[in-house]
Amino acid sequence: MTKGYEESERSQLRITLGNMLKQLLDENPELHYFQGLHDIASGFILVLGYPLALTATENVCKHYIKYYIYY
Repeated sequence: MTKGYEESERSQLRITLGNMLKQLLDENPELHYFQGLHDIASGFILVLGYPLALTATENVCKHYIKYYIYY
């Protein structure tokens, strides 16, 4: 997904992704991480940017993949 980006940009995107997922799971203790969540979130970060990506990922988790992510 990040072929056209410089290494420094990719590194920053990885940090942003980690921070966003940590924030999402800290703010929503009923959710838990599952394999592939970072793939969903990284697409949103690339297209929407951090603030909207957080909201979009939260909405997807709570409404579309809730059976996989809730405890």
